[in-house]
Amino acid sequence: MTAAIVGVDVGGTTTAAGVVTRDGDVVVDESAPTRGKAPADPLAAISALIRKVSDEAARRTRSIDAIGVGVPGPVDAARGRVGEPVIHVPELEGRPLADELTAEFGLQMIDATGDIMSQQKIVRRMARTMLHGYDGPRERRNSDGAS
Repeated sequence: MTAAIVGVDVGGTTTAAGVVTRDGDVVVDESAPTRGKAPADPLAAISALIRKVSDEAARRTRSIDAIGVGVPGPVDAARGRVGEPVIHVPELEGRPLADELTAEFGLQMIDATGDIMSQQKIVRRMARTMLHGYDGPRERRNSDGAS
């Protein structure tokens, strides 16, 4: 199996997760509402997405080595907790998110605040290119297709 990393982007309205190889190729990605149809606890939504993309990656002969999570707020790395404030997802404030996910999945957590530049670049590239589907400004068109 080829090694890969799961990256998660937790947003106020949508949480996205994807599996990316160490070369930066996105293998699979999924997203779900952070609230609404998603489980009430954001950790449950995060875990469900990690499980879903990891299972699909395994079907594509990829093994998961680590998980990286971006949250919409500060991270207190010294305490190992999500800091305050987390305006859009206040349920995450003060939570030991890395410890909770490590306990659940048994995988290393990538510290996006650390000096592991290659891992940071991979997670950022995944979030930028695939999870958000953003490839630059698009020209707006009206309903008949004209600009």
